[in-house]
Amino acid sequence: MNENQLPDQEMVKNKDPGFALPPYSVILSVFKKDCAVWFDQAVKSMANQSFPPDEILIIEDGPVPQEISDVERKYSVQYPGMIRCLSLPRNMGLAEALRFGVNQAKNEWIARMDADDIADPGRCEKELRLAIKNGADMVSCNYKEFYGSTDHVVARRIYPADHASLARLSRRRSPLCHAAVMMKKGKVIEAGNYRGDYVVEDYDLFIRMLISGAKCCTVNEFLYYVRVGDDYYQRRGGWKYVKNSISFNLWMLKAHWSSPADFFIRSASTAIVGLSPRQFRSWFYKAFLRN
Repeated sequence: MNENQLPDQEMVKNKDPGFALPPYSVILSVFKKDCAVWFDQAVKSMANQSFPPDEILIIEDGPVPQEISDVERKYSVQYPGMIRCLSLPRNMGLAEALRFGVNQAKNEWIARMDADDIADPGRCEKELRLAIKNGADMVSCNYKEFYGSTDHVVARRIYPADHASLARLSRRRSPLCHAAVMMKKGKVIEAGNYRGDYVVEDYDLFIRMLISGAKCCTVNEFLYYVRVGDDYYQRRGGWKYVKNSISFNLWMLKAHWSSPADFFIRSASTAIVGLSPRQFRSWFYKAFLRN
């Protein structure tokens, strides 16, 4: 498979299993440094879902180059009525772009998507079916990290399937793949929506949703492909990363979501790995935080 192809997996038939699937919106944030070719692949993988979205809401996080605009225009013509593009006046960061997108989404169910990743064709249908079956408010799936082509998988991440196990996991690690999550808009807003927390905007939202009573689950399949590059693990380090992560750990402790032992283990590992050389950080993530 070359880099421009989607994963070659069987499309899921949209047969009625006894209940109707609700319409959903996709929120995809893009900014000037995103690659137009990868952005094209991301949009295509969501537009071609076995159960297609009612809308793909593209949030331009500040001005974008012509190549990005050309991709938006292409899919607006190819899928009339599905693509909706909104622009922020300047680059606000992912959390603010997603917060804006949540407020603008017209459907109760919202699917996340990153501008450089690829979704399996059956991702959203399978996630929605499991969420409705389990009475969940947020659902995600397992994912594979790839370099260059989806044939070149460098790591895998497998999550627990049930709410209780995911809630336990959340005391020390983010319980869901954020880029592949589907959530109920009402539950997101009830929990306070995204906040401008550097590097932990997803983890922060998930914990607040769990505290507010939201239920979650995971499809036990690899339905999402995360693109990694030379700087992927580099972004998960540095003083700012460590400082913000430990501040978030302290917030979880004060909120009585995590224990003192959870706080110590998370903070110590964050400091050690976050301040280590990139090569060690890459090895640690693949050896201990992936499957």
